[in-house]
Amino acid sequence: MYMKYSAEPIVVLGLLLFAVLVLSLPYILRDSTVMFGDEAYYHLRIASLIQEKGIIKFDPLSYGGRPLLTPLGLPFILAKTSSLLNMGLEIISKTISFMIGILSVILFYFILKNLNIKKRIRIIAVLTFIISPLFIYLFSRSNYYFIPLFLNLLAFYLLLKNQKILTSIVLLLTPFFGIIHPIIGLLSILIYTLIKEKKLSIWHYVTSIIVLSITLIIYLPILLKFGLPNLFDIDKLPVHQQLLSDLGGKISLSIFALILSLIGIIVTWKKKHAYTALHISFAVLLLAAYFYNPVLIYLNILLAVLVSFGILKLIERGWESKFIKNFTILIFALGLIFSGLSYIKQASDSMPNEEIFESLSLIKSREQKTVFSHYSNGYWINSIAEKPNVMDPLFNYAPKLDEAYLDSQQLLYSRNLENDTKIIEKYNIGYIFITPEMKQGQVWTSDEEGLLFILKFSKEFKKIYDKKGFEIWEVNLED
Repeated sequence: MYMKYSAEPIVVLGLLLFAVLVLSLPYILRDSTVMFGDEAYYHLRIASLIQEKGIIKFDPLSYGGRPLLTPLGLPFILAKTSSLLNMGLEIISKTISFMIGILSVILFYFILKNLNIKKRIRIIAVLTFIISPLFIYLFSRSNYYFIPLFLNLLAFYLLLKNQKILTSIVLLLTPFFGIIHPIIGLLSILIYTLIKEKKLSIWHYVTSIIVLSITLIIYLPILLKFGLPNLFDIDKLPVHQQLLSDLGGKISLSIFALILSLIGIIVTWKKKHAYTALHISFAVLLLAAYFYNPVLIYLNILLAVLVSFGILKLIERGWESKFIKNFTILIFALGLIFSGLSYIKQASDSMPNEEIFESLSLIKSREQKTVFSHYSNGYWINSIAEKPNVMDPLFNYAPKLDEAYLDSQQLLYSRNLENDTKIIEKYNIGYIFITPEMKQGQVWTSDEEGLLFILKFSKEFKKIYDKKGFEIWEVNLED
């Protein structure tokens, strides 16, 4: 009844306040004031380099130095916004993702309104979107995907308002954030137009040619010179675990949302002519997500719409037992909320913490040598300690990736000092960074396993930091 009769400004304000709460919770629940996430630190460091040197083509720290081939859209925006507002990069990084998240909620709501979706469906869809694990991932920290998602939502909204020039301008920005985003933006507009108007205009062809041309200008030289990205993924989860947040996926969906979306598909299938674009887009994105996981950020939008149809069907359906009806709806509602809250807790517990920041800051001003650790700590080594790493999670186009991985594995698990010394000299390793996670199953399971044994009994290594399981060892092979 509230959804049916409430004034729209109040409804929108309520949705925005809910979005603010959801995006604030990871920071409210977090014990540390340190910014969480690993990818955010990568973008922060590249933004800092852009501030100092302008657009750069070489990263001096990742893998000990490598060509900079990642999209520079986000670091460029962070750098320029920070300079323009005279604010720190970290504050800008936190604020911009938060603000883009709020704006995306507004756009999503009014896109549904302009598509003549009923108010109750709109509200449930936006609520589902806000509490989804992907919404929390996208807008609680800096990452590759939150700005291009917003740009594609904005482009689609402008198209619905018949602002074709502005739509083109927004679409022209998407290639600077990756190859997949302009393709999805163009496809969504083409599918919608073909189903609604049965034909494409000159504007569609011109816009598509220009956007794809910019995409080719940016990425074709990289593909010609370096080839396709490395198909290398350590500790890769099975596909079903990657897709579902409840099973540990990072860019993933709620299993309860998927179940409800199936009900939504059945409901909308009966009016398939009205929802043909929705069904085709959902099928295409689901197939694409199987091969390229980040496509889920767009699938999540459609999923929220289908979930709203599924929930409304459960509410409006005739039930023999009112208790069973309410219990069923409650289970699904709590399932959606639990998936979101679980992801919020996961985000709030994310590294780095104060100890990582303190330990790596210790060697920031020391001799510029490589820091060796588990590859998952690579971004923090680069950003906090400002030192080169041997490996980090950015595998695409990493130089001699297989060799770096094999050498890292040998150094972590070998108890042969002579072989370890060769690897240390090869990468100019001056420091070794150990975390509690590495000693608790991420790498080792005993205190004298592999590198831990070498560190403990060899005079070539000196412990210079030890606090709450975090250790830094300085390497001195000259003695």
